[in-house]
Amino acid sequence: MLKPGSLRAHLTAALPELARDPEKLIVLARAGSVISTGTASLSFEYAYTLQVIVLDYAGHADAVVVPLLAWVKRHQPEL
Repeated sequence: MLKPGSLRAHLTAALPELARDPEKLIVLARAGSVISTGTASLSFEYAYTLQVIVLDYAGHADAVVVPLLAWVKRHQPEL
């Protein structure tokens, strides 16, 4: 489950306000499960819903959404 930390780091780098006050950004993995791939190896994947909460942000929503979409395009393009 590296993606929650990766997304947090990306948003923090893109939004100086979140870098100054990291408690304003909450990233939670919810409703998760482990899925076996059914192959001969012990391969598996995590499936979960990621919830991102930005608290007390006075800037424009685009300043959060654009970096979020850039991250999604690179790490979860099927979304």
